[in-house]
Amino acid sequence: MVIKILGKVSLKSDYLFTVIQTAICELQFDIEVIRIEDDQVIHSFNTKQTPALIIDDKLIFEGFVPGITEIKKIIKKLNLNKP
Repeated sequence: MVIKILGKVSLKSDYLFTVIQTAICELQFDIEVIRIEDDQVIHSFNTKQTPALIIDDKLIFEGFVPGITEIKKIIKKLNLNKP
């Protein structure tokens, strides 16, 4: 699993990065997290707002930062569906 956080450096993007890292640590998963700030790459995901969360090249949400409980649910659900 690869998690991408799309968005320029901002309070929201920084907070999303922190929430993602905390969730991964608490779940004890080994997941790569990549921050993407390049406008062309961000637009290639057809996002309208940032920050955006991409997991395995699928847009999960954009324009807001859910709480850590919701993030953990998303990561667990998607990680457990891996073969």
